[in-house]
Amino acid sequence: MSKEERLAKDITHALGGSQNISNIIHWMTRVRIKVHNDAKVNYDELKSINGVLGFVEDERIQVVVGPGIVNKVAKHMADQSGATLAEETTKNQSYKSQAEKRAYEHKQQFQSQ
Repeated sequence: MSKEERLAKDITHALGGSQNISNIIHWMTRVRIKVHNDAKVNYDELKSINGVLGFVEDERIQVVVGPGIVNKVAKHMADQSGATLAEETTKNQSYKSQAEKRAYEHKQQFQSQ
């Protein structure tokens, strides 16, 4: 088993197993994972995984694994869990256009308050 496969397996386990993963996005140094149930995530286990440089709890759980391996780890996680990668879930919109749309929506909400 490669380093990336082991890391993907360990991260998946800490996130509550493959059934708890909805979809995966990778960007720069981070694997961003949408989970079905946040209560199933073991953050202490995630923090202790050799190869995890850090994580951010947000709308998605962002696991920092570093450049050079992030693409491989995300691919292995998707293969292991059956979850879709971002490219598959955003066929009709680029990441940039999604971000611009969300920014506009947030701006509208802020201005209406």
